[in-house]
Amino acid sequence: MNRESRIEAFDRNPTLETLLAEINGRLTPANNAMTGDSGDERLPKIFIHGALRSGTTLFMQWLAQTGLAAYPTNLLSRFYGAPLIGARIQQLLTDPRYNFRDEILDFNSEIGFGSENGKTKGALSPNEFWYFWRRFLPFDELDYATGDTLLRHGRLDGLRDELNGLANVFERPFALKAMIMNQNIPELAAKFDQALFVHIQREPAFNIQSAIEARKRQHGDIRT
Repeated sequence: MNRESRIEAFDRNPTLETLLAEINGRLTPANNAMTGDSGDERLPKIFIHGALRSGTTLFMQWLAQTGLAAYPTNLLSRFYGAPLIGARIQQLLTDPRYNFRDEILDFNSEIGFGSENGKTKGALSPNEFWYFWRRFLPFDELDYATGDTLLRHGRLDGLRDELNGLANVFERPFALKAMIMNQNIPELAAKFDQALFVHIQREPAFNIQSAIEARKRQHGDIRT
């Protein structure tokens, strides 16, 4: 993907990227230990897939509002390399069970239904969690690999263990976008006994229109 062609409003923050890489690198050993202690698959995983611009963000926002499932938040996404540690930090900062005399309430913002090219606002709003996914997948230019390549060079067992751990930490089914594996659903499904796949579909003409408009917003040119 040509990330260098993004317009300034959609460009990454290199200072933030460096800080997050440092924090996640330092937390990785603790996360690995916690993953080993997190237990087996006890709760379902809900994988949202479908075309880009089909409504997957809106579906995740709705699901988040129901309170029926845990999900990757903007706060949790910053711990992409140590998500189980991040989950406990999120609970410490946002879970009412750990509130002490209202010292920290700033993270509990409302979950709205607005987004810009899949990006939401608010600490507890849903996040696409792509940095997390890419730790385990041997994808390069395309988000696809043959089944054999994925099984040989991917880390699907590690992906399974961390998702199981996240569900167990939050004590709820864990839902997340999985469009990065749109072409590899069988390999993903084979790793879980309790996986639910939700395929989001949109009328094709409007889906294409939305994708073109998003490309123009992000790159300034629909031909990029």
